Amino acid sequence: MKITEIRDTVVPIQSEIRNAYIDFGLMTVSVVALITDVFREGKPVVGFGFNSNGRYAQKGLLRERFLPRLEVAAPDSLINEEGDNLDPEKIWRCLMKNEKPGGLGPQDQPPKGASPGTNAAAPTNPKRSQKTGAP
Repeated sequence: MKITEIRDTVVPIQSEIRNAYIDFGLMTVSVVALITDVFREGKPVVGFGFNSNGRYAQKGLLRERFLPRLEVAAPDSLINEEGDNLDPEKIWRCLMKNEKPGGLGPQDQPPKGASPGTNAAAPTNPKRSQKTGAP
């Protein structure tokens, strides 16, 4: 199995849901189709993916960085151990090659030994006011 074509598009969510921050009726999502060389009932097998609600479509990132990496990857590097399907983890590693982890970098990562979900990664200011505790 190999990817023969990659298509992406942007579609509106068109939802009546809104909260204090976001009107989902105005949001968009990216949809990606991976078309393969495998045929079932005369049609190619296609895998679809989309970004999560609450994020706008990432058309620029997909077209400028992620999808070109997938297009030039060796087909065998994206296949599962059995050799019969695409491997999502291998594809993810291909897409994320040369991307720094954690979004904004080391400041997003908790210090070594800190429990996940704690505020241990919050920066501290050693020059706090002795009277108020404010920075």
